Amino acid sequence: MSKGGRLVMIKSVLASLPKYLLSVFSIPTGVASKIEKLQRDFFWGDSVAKRKIHSIDWVSICKSKKQGGLGIDRMSDKSLSLMSKWVWRFGRESASLWKKVL
Repeated sequence: MSKGGRLVMIKSVLASLPKYLLSVFSIPTGVASKIEKLQRDFFWGDSVAKRKIHSIDWVSICKSKKQGGLGIDRMSDKSLSLMSKWVWRFGRESASLWKKVL
């Protein structure tokens, strides 16, 4: 699979699966690092038997496209932004059922 295909798979599958839980619960650091390791290994095509030297670091790849990266979301940052969205909605929406229940 090409790098472009791997990038699409990471963004559509590996990054989107935990999004609901990330919006409700804070992700533990260990879990975030394991998910990001899975993404890194899949993107680079690394395996236990075959390690490669990479020409660019993962932090640079996770930057937004405007900043020169590929736009892959970091799990801890995504969790914080999704939880912040709920806090913002709690302050803005006064007649919502979910707010009344809480």
